[in-house]
Amino acid sequence: MIPFKTLRFKISLSLIAFIFITCWVLSFIFVVNDLNRLSEDIQREGEFFAETLVTTIPDLLLNKDYKGINSILENAKKRLAFNYILITDSGGDIVARIDGMTEKEDREIKKISKNILYDGMSIGNVEIGMEIKSLFPRMGKVLLEAFAFSLFFMFIGTFLSIILSRKITRPVEKLSERVMTFTGTGEQEKRFHDGDEVEIMERGFTNMIDSLKKKEAQIEEKNRELLNLAGGISHELNNIINIIIGFSRVLQKEVSAEGEHYRDVENIIREAKKAKVVVENLMDFAKPQEIEQNYFDVAGCLEGCIADLESQIKVQGINIRREYEDSLPLLKGDERQLKEAFFNIILNSVQAMPGGGELTLSCRRHNNNLEIKISDTGEGIPEEIKEEIFEPLFTTRKGARGIGLGLPISRKIIERHKGEISFTSKRGEGTAFYIRIPIE
Repeated sequence: MIPFKTLRFKISLSLIAFIFITCWVLSFIFVVNDLNRLSEDIQREGEFFAETLVTTIPDLLLNKDYKGINSILENAKKRLAFNYILITDSGGDIVARIDGMTEKEDREIKKISKNILYDGMSIGNVEIGMEIKSLFPRMGKVLLEAFAFSLFFMFIGTFLSIILSRKITRPVEKLSERVMTFTGTGEQEKRFHDGDEVEIMERGFTNMIDSLKKKEAQIEEKNRELLNLAGGISHELNNIINIIIGFSRVLQKEVSAEGEHYRDVENIIREAKKAKVVVENLMDFAKPQEIEQNYFDVAGCLEGCIADLESQIKVQGINIRREYEDSLPLLKGDERQLKEAFFNIILNSVQAMPGGGELTLSCRRHNNNLEIKISDTGEGIPEEIKEEIFEPLFTTRKGARGIGLGLPISRKIIERHKGEISFTSKRGEGTAFYIRIPIE
C-alpha cells in the first residue's frame, strides 16, 4: 500500500493542518490584540504628556518665556518617542517647536492636540505628533513571541497528531488486513493497492456481499431442486403405499379373520398407513398447500388437538391446564393447517413427559396479535440443540412422527399466516412455545 494513501497519513495530515491553522489564527489574534494595546499605550502616553505641558507652561507662555518652554520640550525629547511637539499662542503663531524624528511623507502621524487654558480662557495650544512606526521595535518583539508560540505548539501538535492517528487507525488497519486475507488479496496487490484502508474494506465487504448473494442464490436454487425432488419422490412413494394398502385390504378380505396370516396383513396395513402419514408430511413440506381463509375459534382448535391425543395423555398421566382469555376474537386463517401446527407442538410436549406432568394451553391478546402458549413440565430442550429444532429432518425421537418434520412444518404454517413462533426452555424444567398470529 502506498504510504501517502494510507488512512493514517490522511488523518495525520488533517490533524497537523488543523493544528497549523489553529496556531496561526491564535497567533494572529494575539498579535492584533497586542498591537492594539501598544497603540493605545502610545495614545495614552502622548495624551499624558500633552496634559502635563498644558498644566506646566501657561505661566511661561503668558510671560513669553519661550526659552523655558523649549527647555521643557528638550527634556521631553529624552523620554518620549514623538515626531514633533508644537506650541502655539492664542493667535495661532508658533512659539516653540521641537522635532523628535525626521518627518517623512510616507509616515503615518497620529496628532494629539490640547488647549492651554488660564483662568478658563484659551491662551494657546499644544500639538504632539506621534509616529505610528515608532511602534515597530515593540511590534517586532510581539511578532517574535507569536512566532515562537506557534512554532512550539505546532511541533507538539504534530507529535501528538502522529500518536493519535496511530491509535485511531491501528484497529482499522488490522481489520483491513483481515478483510484482504479473507478475500484472498495477494501480497503484490496489497502492497500497491490504490486507496486507504477504509476503501479497501469497502471493496472487500462489497465483494463478500456479492459472493454471499451468489452463494445464497445457488443454495436457494439447490433447495428448490431438492424440494421438487423430495415432492416428486414423495408423490411416487405415496402412490406405491396406496397400492400396497389397496392390495393388502383385498388380501385381508380373502384371508380368514381366524387365520394365522390375518394379523400379518393387518400389521402391513397399519405400518403402511404410518408410512403414508410420513410421506404426506414430506409432501406438505416440499410443496405447501394453499391457505384457506376462514374465521375459527382457536381455543376450539386447541381442544380438538387434545381430543386427538386424549388416550396418550391419559396413559401418561398428564394434567391439562387451560388459560383461555375471555372474549377471544376469532382468528382468520386455515384451521386445518393451523391445527396441524398446534398438534405437532402439543405432541412434542406430550412426548417430553413420558412419566406424567402438566401441559398448559394459554390463549390471549398480545398487542394486535393472538398469542398461543403451549408449555410443558418435561425434560426440556438441551442447550446444544436449541438452534436446530426447526431444521428439517432433525429429530431425537423415532416413530411415525419421528423424522424431524413436525416443528419445521409447524413453523412454515405459522409463517404462512404472517405469524411467528419462539420458545424458551430450561433443562429439567420444561419448554414453552409462543405462537403469535396477527388478528385481522
